Amino acid sequence: MQQARKYKKKVNRKNPSIEINEVQSLKSYVNHKKMLDKSVRKSMITAFFILLIALFVKTYTMASDIHQQRKRLEELSTEKYSLELVRDDYKKKLEDSIDLEEIKRYAFESLGMKNAPDDKVIKIDVDK
Repeated sequence: MQQARKYKKKVNRKNPSIEINEVQSLKSYVNHKKMLDKSVRKSMITAFFILLIALFVKTYTMASDIHQQRKRLEELSTEKYSLELVRDDYKKKLEDSIDLEEIKRYAFESLGMKNAPDDKVIKIDVDK
């Protein structure tokens, strides 16, 4: 609007045909700028929505990855628990299968072990 006023001040008042042409030219210039402004707005809105869609897609894929990792963690935790149970069973079987009397007999007979004299033995009490 301010440009239109400046433009009108420069117009020759004696010849109205020039004024009409210049005003029409100014109106077409303003209409062109309005169309460009609408075009830029449409482009910006389109870019915004494309960016918003990309953000939603990225968020969805990240949430999906997190869900898969949680499921994998649960599977590994379950597997760990079952392996701990198997380990405990094997440990108990091993402890139960050790026969101290058999080991003592083997040491005396095959390896030549002898009992220590009583003055060389130190006895301690161990609470279990």
